[in-house]
Order: sequence, then structure tokens, then C-alpha cells
Amino acid sequence: MDLGQKIKSVDVNYPVENIKVNGKQFWPFFRVFFFDAQYVKGGTQTSFSLTQKLQFLLSSFYGIFNWFGKTEYLVFSNSDQRKEVNGKWIDKSADYLNLKLPHTLHIELPVFKHFSHSKLKFKRVVSHLPLRFLEVVYMKLILRKVSIEGMEILNQLNEKFELNISGTEVAKRFLAQYSVMKFILRFIQPKAVFMAVPYMKMGYVLAIKENGIPVIEMQHGSINNSHFGYTNYKQFDASLFPNYLLAYGEGTKDVFVDGNITYSSETVFPIGHYYLHLIDDNVGEKNKLAKQLSGAQKTIAVSLQDDSVGSKIVAVLTEVAQKKSDWKFVFVPRKTPQKVYEKMNLPPNILFAPELNVYEVIAICDYHTTVFSTCALEAPTLGKGNVLVNINNKSKEYFDHILTDNRVTRFANSATDFINELEKGDFPNALEIKKSNNRVMVSGFEANLQSALQEMHIL
Repeated sequence: MDLGQKIKSVDVNYPVENIKVNGKQFWPFFRVFFFDAQYVKGGTQTSFSLTQKLQFLLSSFYGIFNWFGKTEYLVFSNSDQRKEVNGKWIDKSADYLNLKLPHTLHIELPVFKHFSHSKLKFKRVVSHLPLRFLEVVYMKLILRKVSIEGMEILNQLNEKFELNISGTEVAKRFLAQYSVMKFILRFIQPKAVFMAVPYMKMGYVLAIKENGIPVIEMQHGSINNSHFGYTNYKQFDASLFPNYLLAYGEGTKDVFVDGNITYSSETVFPIGHYYLHLIDDNVGEKNKLAKQLSGAQKTIAVSLQDDSVGSKIVAVLTEVAQKKSDWKFVFVPRKTPQKVYEKMNLPPNILFAPELNVYEVIAICDYHTTVFSTCALEAPTLGKGNVLVNINNKSKEYFDHILTDNRVTRFANSATDFINELEKGDFPNALEIKKSNNRVMVSGFEANLQSALQEMHIL
């Protein structure tokens, strides 16, 4: 049973709709942590060093004076959404909205740092950390005891799946989010709130929607039936979920069928991808990486990942690189520092390009690979075919129902499979690859967004 089947099975076979805290349905938030721990052993929750905690404390003052002034729209995003374009760091999910809508306040969670305001395209940005600190204080001082209705159901599920996810701790986080946002809305009454990753801010969503304010999700990554943030099969309180989703492509609507009530097709607006519309087509001619790759028979961009599954791609590609010395790979780390990979005794045809972001590297290389990074959705829009390393069947689980053109996206279960797929030499040309991805990533971003905002009555 894959993760998507597990998620549906639990929703259908257990009375999860009866799990409540302070009278509010709680399962849709808890399930994010519950299934995250099954997707990657131990979950992907991050622990921080003392140095990082001190850095976060200092970062909480980031843009502090920007909190003041007229605010008509709130935007929540993360600093890892930022990409550099012409010397300025833009948020690839949010900045077009920030620049288009009047009196917008952008609230950003640092992962792991904020960029200098002087380097931002849109400058009215504040740190999300003060709100997180308020949540922690509220949890520690006020929410000492929390009563969960239906706790026995959570206990049954923990036992069945051999987990020990604390319902009490997750409930405290949910209630703290809810209370802190209620407090913020005393001072700021926006016309609308835009969010990346709203399933991690469900307490915020509930508080905002109870105030009659629409919440719009900005797609930031892959959305599929195996993603625990986007699959709900019981009639939960609609106030736990955003009103609308600004999606990459028409195919996203296909996720919300067969009883999945997170969104309806009428509330999903395919608009495309802002950043991909900004990448210079000639990026490959303007940097030293193109020179380093010169002469290679094949070049492959590698979107690395930090969890225990994603990291296994290194061993597979090392084997490929050793067998195919005339191929060159460009590793693009995510949060794990480059120096960690450099200690792995990698062959000389595995390179790094720290001066470039992952999209720029993909644009320069011939092909793209990953395990389950969202870049697999975006690479074809840049005219590049995918050969995905299907470790623990995660690539297929994530993308098999989305990236359905097997001329453009292939799955490799081993180094031998990987080599065989690339040696076939039968990928379509760049223009055909781009066209093949229209259902995943529509074109015409600006016009699509304008139309969506009008239909949602945001403008």
C-alpha cells in the first residue's frame, strides 16, 4: 500500500472527523505530521543548533518597521522560495502578487536566513519569527493542558502504524497558531491573505476565514494524491482549508476527485510559474558552468534533497558517473551544505555551481534528475527531459500520475536503468518537451493571474 492509499484508507476507515480540540476539527492538521513521519522515517522536522537559534533571534527583527503602515493584503512565504534575477532576489511564488497588489505585507519564514532588503525586488518584507515566538510563549505558558476529543483514535493510529506522534503537542501548535492570528487580526484587517504551504499554518487559516477573509494558496511544489497536505476524504470544516489555489497547471485539478475534498475544480486556478517566465533563455551562455560542461557527451542537472530517501540518489549517480566518465553531472544541494557532499569521494565529473540556482542549472544542462523534487515538474517547461531515480518507488509514487508523457519523463530503478534511458537518445526536442508540459505548467502567467484575481474578486 503506497502512501496515497494509506492516507485514503485512514480517512475512510477511521472516524477521524471526530478528533477535535476545543471543539475544532483537528485531524487535517495532525495528519501532516503523522504521514510525514511515514513518508520519511522519523519525519522531516528539523532540529536547530544553538548558533542557528541565535541567528533566528536576531532575524526576528528583520524588517520590523515594515509591520507599520497600511496593509490591504498579507502574503506568507518562506525564504527558500527566493531566486536571484538580475541581481535581485525574488520570491518565485509571491513577488508578482507583491508588486501588483497595493499595500502588501510579505511575512517570510527564514530557511535558514533572510536576504538583505537592499537585494530584494519587493522590499516590504518582515520576518515570520515574531509570530512563531508568540506561538511558543502561548504554548508554554497558557496551553499547559489540552484536552483532545477522540484521543483514542489517535492512539489506535499510532499503534497501527508503529508511530508515537504526540497529539497533545501538535494540538498545542494548532491552537497557538489560531490564537496568535486572532490577535494579529485585531490590528491588521486585510482584504485577502495569500499563503505558500497553508497546511502547515492551518490554525492561521481557520482564524483568518472565521473573520470572513479569503485565503488563497500559492502552489509552491508538487501536489498529488500521495501528498498529505492535499488529500482529505471526509467532510471537514471548510474553514480549515484555503478558499482558492493558484496552481501551476490544469492537471492539478485531477488530484481533487474521487472524494478528495481539499479543493474543488472550480476553486483551482491554473496560472503557471512566475519565475520560469523570468529565466533568460540565454543563461547558458553567460556563466562559467557552461564552459565547465563544454565537451561532455551528456550533462545532467541533479536536484538534491535532504531526507534519507532523497540522499540515496548520490550513490546511484556516483556509480553512473564512474561508468560514464564523458558525462557530467551538476549537483544542486538544497539545505545540506555543499561541503558535506564534497566529503563523499565523488568522481571528478560530478560538479557544483554554487553561483547558480537549480533552475539556472537545469536550463544549462541537457537533462534533469531527482528522486521527488518539484523540479521534476518544472524541468520540462525549460525544455529538459527527466530521468528520475526511483528510490523506494518514491519517484513513481510522486509523479507517475502527473508526468504521464513517458517520452519526456523516465523512471530508473538503478544506475544501469539510468544509463540505458539516456543512451536511447530518443527524447523529443526542447520545443516538444515544453509543449508536452502544458498540462503540468501552463503558459501565459501574467494574463492567467490577472484573470484569476478578477474571478476571485480580489481586484
